[in-house]
Amino acid sequence: IFRIPPHQPAFDLSTLPKMAPLLWCESGSRNRMQQHSRMAQGEILWFDEVRGFGFIRPAMGPRDVFVHISALAETGLASLETGTKVEFELVQTGDGRLTAQRIVLRPN
Repeated sequence: IFRIPPHQPAFDLSTLPKMAPLLWCESGSRNRMQQHSRMAQGEILWFDEVRGFGFIRPAMGPRDVFVHISALAETGLASLETGTKVEFELVQTGDGRLTAQRIVLRPN
């Protein structure tokens, strides 16, 4: 789930629908939620099992997305091979970084 505080956007929000198809936005004092239902797509740039993290190059978007090994455990994956096509949800951490969650392998 991708949350943006209404008083502190992290970056240009016009790029988000391309980068984060699954998106929840809080708006105004009522905290109304909006959902976009598609998952983002991309390719594994690299993943290090020993260090427990790697990066995904999204099909659309300006920057690579961090993926932690705990995100793999959620879906039952043990590791990711470089070049593997995946679908994922984008989540923004408290410090503004984008991370991948609910990673699903795509058929080649």
